[in-house]
Amino acid sequence: GKSTVKQVLTYSDIIHLQQEAENVYVHPEIIKGVVLLVQSTRHHPEIALGCSTRGGITFIKCLKAWALVNQRDYVIEDDMRSLAQPVMHHRLIFRNREASRTALQQLVDQEVNKLSKMGIQGKK
Repeated sequence: GKSTVKQVLTYSDIIHLQQEAENVYVHPEIIKGVVLLVQSTRHHPEIALGCSTRGGITFIKCLKAWALVNQRDYVIEDDMRSLAQPVMHHRLIFRNREASRTALQQLVDQEVNKLSKMGIQGKK
């Protein structure tokens, strides 16, 4: 028979969630970490084409939405580790298959580890 899809959100629910995500706090050091991550993808020897500025902006928007989904009104550095692969990987062109598995994760780990050492917990 014919299956039906049950509506779980209305249009206004989605707009409301988008507005809530915009209000999620991102510590300036996390923004700096994203900028450095994006820039480092452009200079990594195993990445032929790195992430764009627009890709970095999208990454920050995704971090905010992820925090909201996880019932927080602030982004934490581990959010970067969770989302970097699914958000950024397809935006990069790697020099070979092995690099595609390791290069981005190495860069993410480097930036997140720097943030972790600073003791930033995402809050103001």
